[in-house]
Amino acid sequence: MDPPPPQKHEKIKLVEINSYLTCYLCEGYLIDATTISECLHSFCRSCIINFLQENCYCPICEVIINKAKPCLKLDKTLQDIVYKLVPGLFVKEMYRRKEFFQNRPALAPKVSPEERGEDTERTIFNPQDAISLSIEYIR
Repeated sequence: MDPPPPQKHEKIKLVEINSYLTCYLCEGYLIDATTISECLHSFCRSCIINFLQENCYCPICEVIINKAKPCLKLDKTLQDIVYKLVPGLFVKEMYRRKEFFQNRPALAPKVSPEERGEDTERTIFNPQDAISLSIEYIR
């Protein structure tokens, strides 16, 4: 039996997968990636919460969402992928959070260390590490 032919590896530019890493609402990279359970579309947490205050449907596919109790799930895996693929985003976001809560000390005890920009437990990479990521589409 012949060995399989060697696979050709192509480098994909970040711009080619940006649509999977960015929020449809703000068009920025996902921050606190949150997925609507009914349709599996993802947005920044703050963007989708603000959107659902006025609407009761997914902004992409318009599936109806229970406005009284929307089924939204934090997608930490997707967020980790975004942080890995976008250089400096994690560091900038943690700095922005620290700065926000330094100016609002009364709010700080009400949120988690991650929300305050202090969490290093979940960090799955060193922001200075060079990384290589392979995403494969299998039919």
